[in-house]
Amino acid sequence: MLASASAAEGESILAASAAEAESESESESGSDTDAEDESMLAEEGRGTLGGSSASGQRERRCCFRHCVCCWEYFPRIHRIAPGKDYVCIPAADAADHSPAWSLLIGVTDGASSLRVSRLRVARSGRILGRPDDALELFHKIVLEKPPGYTFEAGAALAPDGRSLCVLGKDAHEQQLSLLLDTDNKELPLPEIEGTSPCIPISAHDKIWALSATLLDDDIDSFSVVARRLVLEPGGCGKRWEHAGDPFTSQHIFSSFPHWRGSFLQGYAVLPDTNLILVSFEQHGLFLTFAPCSGRWTPVLTDTDETRSQDYLPIFGRGIFVEQHQAVCMLHDNTIYAYKLTYQQDDQKPRLLKLDPPVEIDFVCPFIPEKGYGFLTHLHDRLMCSVWISLAWGDPCPCRNLHAIVTTFHLNDLAQGGITVLHSAHRWLDMVPNPPDQKFCFLQEFKDEGSLVLLQHEEEQEDSSKHVNETSKKLSCCRS
Repeated sequence: MLASASAAEGESILAASAAEAESESESESGSDTDAEDESMLAEEGRGTLGGSSASGQRERRCCFRHCVCCWEYFPRIHRIAPGKDYVCIPAADAADHSPAWSLLIGVTDGASSLRVSRLRVARSGRILGRPDDALELFHKIVLEKPPGYTFEAGAALAPDGRSLCVLGKDAHEQQLSLLLDTDNKELPLPEIEGTSPCIPISAHDKIWALSATLLDDDIDSFSVVARRLVLEPGGCGKRWEHAGDPFTSQHIFSSFPHWRGSFLQGYAVLPDTNLILVSFEQHGLFLTFAPCSGRWTPVLTDTDETRSQDYLPIFGRGIFVEQHQAVCMLHDNTIYAYKLTYQQDDQKPRLLKLDPPVEIDFVCPFIPEKGYGFLTHLHDRLMCSVWISLAWGDPCPCRNLHAIVTTFHLNDLAQGGITVLHSAHRWLDMVPNPPDQKFCFLQEFKDEGSLVLLQHEEEQEDSSKHVNETSKKLSCCRS
């Protein structure tokens, strides 16, 4: 379903080696790709680990290329692989490869730390780096008091764009501010009262923390609380203060689906109306929160029992796209959009109404059990998705996690689809361990001219410095 770009928009490139990527040479894909796929299929069909099935070890194959049929089933998703990118950037933009954004990717590596990796995207939409690079380790946050269970965290960029607010999903876990324009210094944030999972949000020139609780005395009711981070009187320190009254619902009108994560699933900031759209685990359960007044308002949805099952929660941060008046999100490997409409009469304030989401396109061909990802908005129509192979069941036998990074332009919602600019494979230097790893957040920030960026510009590091030297690729992952 990915929209194919015309020849006038630019040439499709298969960057088949690191040397080709460094020289920025362009070539068209040909019959050799089909031959390579046939060879891969034959090799993968043997199911050998590292080319050998010695010692009676159970044969396992890489989940990223466990079957070429995954890609063939979605013929309009452009095939990529370790060492092989797809690039189709309009000729007018192709020359601008200067770094414009950094994307921070937060993945927990167990119950004790959060690994923040980084990749950079040029203004043209090109994903910088060589094919088969590893994501750069930007910072590692080690918990002072590991909770003894899988640690999860959320992050939000401070309004000044110079620091990242990182909150443990459970309020008693570590809360800190990570400075981005120095040596990644960590500054502690005040503890949040309570034990409910928290989501940090940057909106209305402040950092907010939302938490929701299913009430113990009645499983059909819940409460949601909003807090904002403010300076203490005199400017000495910070504290969390309640914003408005908690919202309490007396009835949850349908059963809970089996989504991953907690009851409070995600949000989207709607700057044109100064609202925060808040999403919950239950089908069709949404609220809006007004930062300026602290008021909570239920969102109008379709209450028909059949159609209500079509609603999907916004997992993590949803992306508001002003020109389409819609909120986009990545659910597993699929982009969806909630079109925003409002109802208003003379007696009541304007209310947000959501119909079930519209399916836009796919970013990769893998089923949800093979991984999941997040979406972010960079500029105008330019968006980016990052999908990571965090399997729910059988983990990939490769020694590192796979990441599919795709930059694209979102087409008109009536037309549907996306126009891919660059799609690339990257390694995440973490051994797959599904029970203990979580892809927690994807956060973009502008870093043109920053000291951190200029340092990295002076010397382009070889990718082997980021990947554990003992890591080994399966034969099915070799380019």
